[in-house]
Amino acid sequence: MVEGAPRGTVTLVSAATGAVLRELVGERPGQHFGEVVTGLDDLDGDGIADLAVGAPGNPAGAGGPGRGEVRILSGRTGATLHRLEAAADGELYGRMVATLDDLDGDGLRDLAIGAPWATVDGAPRAGRVEIRSSKSLALLAEIRGPLADAWLGWHITRAAHGLLVSAPRAEHGLGALEMHVLSDRPLGG
Repeated sequence: MVEGAPRGTVTLVSAATGAVLRELVGERPGQHFGEVVTGLDDLDGDGIADLAVGAPGNPAGAGGPGRGEVRILSGRTGATLHRLEAAADGELYGRMVATLDDLDGDGLRDLAIGAPWATVDGAPRAGRVEIRSSKSLALLAEIRGPLADAWLGWHITRAAHGLLVSAPRAEHGLGALEMHVLSDRPLGG
């Protein structure tokens, strides 16, 4: 709670001492800032790794789910380096974020962002996952849910040569786990 309203926080803690280094607070009530977090490489060149923080529930107007976002934050200062926003309201954009291998060859690991309630080709809540360069933020690929209410991208995680993506309601309410190969290089290479 911040000023009487839930905004979400991310607390950075020293792995060596357990001391709280910094507390980052969501900008708006109800945005679910910090619901998911992933570590990134040093994007701003200050020698400290940075992070991506999901805020999938930004409020819009009168209590709607709003336009989610992912904030790329400096690990050193906590300052917002970049902000990525959903294409439309109600996508739950940033519900999941995951660090991937360096897919575009720029020397920095890249980023996957889930939007499980995105409408895809007219199919509501089919879901989608963006694969973005963490350096340029360019969209490298997009994985799109094929069915209404599949919720593709509810969970995502890095896997050898790509990522695992869940669609918990893929067919007749039964879930599916998909392996998407994004690279022919081994992990870390």
